[in-house]
Amino acid sequence: NPEVMQALLDAGADMDTRDDGGWTALMIAAAANTNSEVVQTLLDAGADATAKNEEGMAAWDLIQDNESLKDTKAYWWLNDLRWQ
Repeated sequence: NPEVMQALLDAGADMDTRDDGGWTALMIAAAANTNSEVVQTLLDAGADATAKNEEGMAAWDLIQDNESLKDTKAYWWLNDLRWQ
């Protein structure tokens, strides 16, 4: 949830840390989270929206298959950030 994400960020968690597949927290949230506020919290904190995983996919690519996040503020913000 966004409160937990914010608490982790406030405690110094590195939001751009990658797992073995090159996924960041933003990528995971875009692909699998049903709460757009989690994605928004990461974007507000400055998560790298252009980072790509080992498959060459960025958060924008991953959010396309997440019906829960379609047409949310976070969805459109990722759209805008993909060109940076």
